[in-house]
Amino acid sequence: MAELTFGPTLALLRPAVMLRTAALAAALVILQACAPHPRLVQAGPAGQASPAGPACRAVDGSAHSAAVQWWTPLADEDRREQLAWCRTVGPAVVRTGEVHTSPIVDRLVVVSWNVHVGGGDLHALVRDLRAGRLTEGRPVTHFVLLLQEAFRDGPALPPDVDGPFAGAIRPGTDGRLRQDIETDAERLGLYLFYVPSMRNGSPEDGMEDRGNALLSTVPLQELRAIELPFERQRRVAAAARVELRTADGGTVPLHVVSVHLDNQPGLRRLFLLAPPARTRQMRGLLDALPREGAAVLGGDLNTWFGTAEGAWVLARRAFPDTPDGDGATAGPFRLDHLFFRLPEGWTADWHVVESAYGSDHRPVVGEIRGPEAQPRPALTNARAKAGRT
Repeated sequence: MAELTFGPTLALLRPAVMLRTAALAAALVILQACAPHPRLVQAGPAGQASPAGPACRAVDGSAHSAAVQWWTPLADEDRREQLAWCRTVGPAVVRTGEVHTSPIVDRLVVVSWNVHVGGGDLHALVRDLRAGRLTEGRPVTHFVLLLQEAFRDGPALPPDVDGPFAGAIRPGTDGRLRQDIETDAERLGLYLFYVPSMRNGSPEDGMEDRGNALLSTVPLQELRAIELPFERQRRVAAAARVELRTADGGTVPLHVVSVHLDNQPGLRRLFLLAPPARTRQMRGLLDALPREGAAVLGGDLNTWFGTAEGAWVLARRAFPDTPDGDGATAGPFRLDHLFFRLPEGWTADWHVVESAYGSDHRPVVGEIRGPEAQPRPALTNARAKAGRT
C-alpha cells in the first residue's frame, strides 16, 4: 500500500485557513464598529420605585431608604423588554453595617467571580482570601467582591407572574448547603448590594432570582443599578463607590462595578453577531458610569472571541491602567476580567485563581495599593502602575 502523506495538502490548506481566519477577524471588527451606541438615562427618583413602576426597582434590606440610582436604556424597544423581565424578579437588596466611617485602606483586594448561582463556595473563597492563600501569603483585611450569577430566594419575589424567565440553574454542591446572597452577606459580616437581573426559572421552579452583587468589608455608597441595552436576557450591572482612607489622612474615592454580558445573542442575531451585541451592552454600561476618577470594573464578559471583541476593547480603553496578562477562567477560555483606572501613584496587579471553588468559573483576584503600601513582587499574571508609559 502506498504511504499516505499529508504535508503538501496541509501546506496548501494553511494559507486558505489563515485567509479565512483573517477575513473572520476583519468581519468582526467591522460588525462591532457598526454596532449602535445606545444611550442610558437615569430612571425615576433615587432609591424609590415609580408609583406605577415594578417592585424590582424598589430597594429591600437594612437600608431601604438608601439612594440607588436606576439607569435604563433610552430606546423604547430596550425599555419594553427590560420591563417585561423586570416584573418577574424581586427588589434590589442593600445591607449596611454599623460603621459609617471608612477604615484606613491603602491596600484593597478586588475579586471578580461568576459564582454559578450558588455553586461556588463563597465562604471558602473568603476564608482563603483572609488567610492570604490567594495573595502570596499576605492576609487580606479589606476586599470587595464583584459577583455575577449571585442568587436570592424567598418571599420578596412576586409569586404569580407571567413573563420571560431564564432557565433554572440549580448546580450541585457536593453536600454543601446552597445559600443565597443575603444569607452569605449576613454570615460573612459584609456590606451587600444585590441587583437581580432575571428570574431563576419559572415560579413553579421556585422563588429565586439571580443577578450581580457587590460584597465588601468597606461601606458601599452612591449605589447604581444599570440596566444594559437588551439583547437576549435582562442584564443589570451593580455599581458603587467606596472610600479609601490613607494613613496620611487623605481620602481616595473608588468606583467598583460588577457586570455580566450576554453569552449569546438573541433570536434576532446570528452567533457571529454575539460580539457586536456585547459591544452594544458595554457601550451602554460605560455611558452610565463616571468617565473620570479611580474605578475597577470586573465581570463575566463572555468574550468567546478573546481580546478582539469590542466589549473588551472598549473596557480596556476606558480603564487605561489595566495590566496585560492572561489566564483561562472557564475551561480554556478567558471570559472573566478586571479593568483598572487608578489614582495617581497607585499600583495594581491581578491573577486567575487555580481553583473554581465549585463554580464553573475561576475567580480573578486583583490588588490595588497606595503609595504608602508596602511594595512587593507582582502577582502571577500582571502588574500595572498608574501613569505608566
